[in-house]
Amino acid sequence: MKIKTLFLLLCSFFILSTSFAQQNDELWLRNTAISPNGTQIAFTYNADIYLVSTNGGKATRLTTHSAYDTKPVWSHDGQQIAFASNRHGNFDVFVMTSTGTNVKRLTFHSANDMPTDFSQNNDAVWFNSIRLDNKNSMLFHRLGELYSVNLNATTPKQLASFPAYEARNNSKGDMIFEEIKGYEDQWRKHHTSSVTRDIWIKSASGDYKKLSNFKGENRNILFGSADTFYFLSEKSGTFNVFQSTFSNPNQSVQVSNFEMHPVRHLSVS
Repeated sequence: MKIKTLFLLLCSFFILSTSFAQQNDELWLRNTAISPNGTQIAFTYNADIYLVSTNGGKATRLTTHSAYDTKPVWSHDGQQIAFASNRHGNFDVFVMTSTGTNVKRLTFHSANDMPTDFSQNNDAVWFNSIRLDNKNSMLFHRLGELYSVNLNATTPKQLASFPAYEARNNSKGDMIFEEIKGYEDQWRKHHTSSVTRDIWIKSASGDYKKLSNFKGENRNILFGSADTFYFLSEKSGTFNVFQSTFSNPNQSVQVSNFEMHPVRHLSVS
């Protein structure tokens, strides 16, 4: 993977922001997600999901509901997009085609459900939710769990009883995730305490390995190519993009160099 792929998202949104700014000077583009083939970006704007080319240009509105639609997640084949919506009071997981058609509700619980990934064969969506933790856990019913629901919207299956936040999976059966330890505001900057987040991998064999060594915030881990992974960390002072390898996670390379404003919603094609 070339490093320039990571910057497609930033460059594209500069072009997009320039176009939008002619009509609205107060933009709030969030939850950006680049398509697997790197040609399109799904994002949240004004409570709906939009799609735009990585070359810039006019964005297409995919959802038109009066509720809040957010957090788009691409299927691995790029044919579907899962998202969260509070159309029925709380946030549930929905799925639609990548062109915004055939919208279907997948979860029906009273808790908020937030999608994180598709299964490798794209027949199920992974999501985080606070439903039913292990009764013996110190985190019982407080920080949430990881679930999977198939596209037939049958009863979800619990994948992990601990808060494996923003979990992703690859073709080898590995899972990467953020470890949440407490209730600190996720937007707080320069936070250092016992509840700062770390990033982990659970291998296909079931072994767990901590990948972060900075005693501050480490978030948004994503698979790269082969042995590579990307993540956000405040080790440079503010959130920047870092690249590392699963074979040697103690060594990392800083990819972005922002000094004031943090990088949010990292996405990799």
